[in-house]
Amino acid sequence: MDIKELLASLGNINMLIVEDDPFSRLLVKSLLSKMDNINFWEAENGLDAIEIMNKESIDICLLDLHMPKMDGYEVLAQLKKGSRYSHISVVIMTTETDIKQKLYNKGADGFILKPFDLDDLRLSIYNTIKNKHSIVKRVESKEKVNYSKESIEKSQREFFNKLASLKVISNPTEKLQMRVISTITKEFANKLGFSANEIQNIYVASRVRDIGLMGVKNIWDNKNKFSEVDRRNYGKYILLGHQLLSNSIETDFIKVAKNVVLQHRESYNGKGVPYQIEGESISSEAMIVMIVETFEALLSYRSYRTPPRYTHKEAYELFAKLSGEKFDPYLSKRFLQYFHEFIEIKKEIEESEVN
Repeated sequence: MDIKELLASLGNINMLIVEDDPFSRLLVKSLLSKMDNINFWEAENGLDAIEIMNKESIDICLLDLHMPKMDGYEVLAQLKKGSRYSHISVVIMTTETDIKQKLYNKGADGFILKPFDLDDLRLSIYNTIKNKHSIVKRVESKEKVNYSKESIEKSQREFFNKLASLKVISNPTEKLQMRVISTITKEFANKLGFSANEIQNIYVASRVRDIGLMGVKNIWDNKNKFSEVDRRNYGKYILLGHQLLSNSIETDFIKVAKNVVLQHRESYNGKGVPYQIEGESISSEAMIVMIVETFEALLSYRSYRTPPRYTHKEAYELFAKLSGEKFDPYLSKRFLQYFHEFIEIKKEIEESEVN
């Protein structure tokens, strides 16, 4: 299921585009023109936007910041004053990347950079609507519903876990790979002494580590060597996945997932992607996922590699050499303590898939 199908699965969406530039409004509509389930309203300033939202049942508002009469900041403040507009997802459209956190703090649900990218636009719309409506649903009954931090975090894990499953549903190889990595990640975190909730957060985060590739045809596969061009492209999709998660309410799970998505292809020696961060600047959760992902890759078939599949002894020796280079020395040492146990877990999962 691609992003277009996921967006269609939400049913009818009433979208308000608030932008004083008619060309930008037209561009958004044209990019989304093939989505039959989206109904469009337009406003060229904040005052008109508020008037429309008072009359129509709007689901999502794409909001520009710089407009006459009432700008985007004023509109956002107006929408966040009370519960009247709480069901509306507000996605900011801007060229200013440095104000993103400020806008989230003021109550924005999403963020789209200009010039618009179709995949970014669809992903942001899908994620903000799905996440908000599954966690902060409109309360229309007389009985008030209170959402605890735990219930919000649980809903987020369930949502992103399902999204990760959708990504690999048509690819048996990726599905098996995800199962091996997430299962061993969970077991490794347990052996390291993480709490039950922390383990669950790391487990789901390992499954969404490549969520930025959702709806995008793989730029490589297990039959082709990961080239320098692929490396640069992968960095772009890492950032896309991080942006998707950033549209969510900040919980411990989201913090862990964002770290894993953004850092699981970094290296302890600072030669990874996308930011070449190094050493202890890489979160322990991301390092755990990186270690397990490498373990799975070394013991799995790759046609471009010589040898195409390492023996257990070769993998162990190569893994040990990566300590202090690619991996955190302490975590890699601990992983090697259970190396053969993790091999058995991998073998059991693979055999269960065959049977």
